Amino acid sequence: MKSPHQNNEEEMANCTYHSGIVADIANLKKSDDEQWDAIKALQNRLPIWATLVISILTFSLGATLTYASLAIKMTEVSKGISFLIQ
Repeated sequence: MKSPHQNNEEEMANCTYHSGIVADIANLKKSDDEQWDAIKALQNRLPIWATLVISILTFSLGATLTYASLAIKMTEVSKGISFLIQ
């Protein structure tokens, strides 16, 4: 069916035949822009392998510090026990 209006958005917005079509088009354009913004945000992140390497290094540092602190505590405890035994 042919539209009674030819490329006049103001008339289309007020027409019962085209009720809400201009607003729908504006909403679709906004939604499209939001989707492209989300895609660009995903493209600007670190690659998965880099994230994995950072995670492994962080875990290794935490495990090493935990082991070192436990070793220091065990040394102090063993010194205390040897003092009591003598």
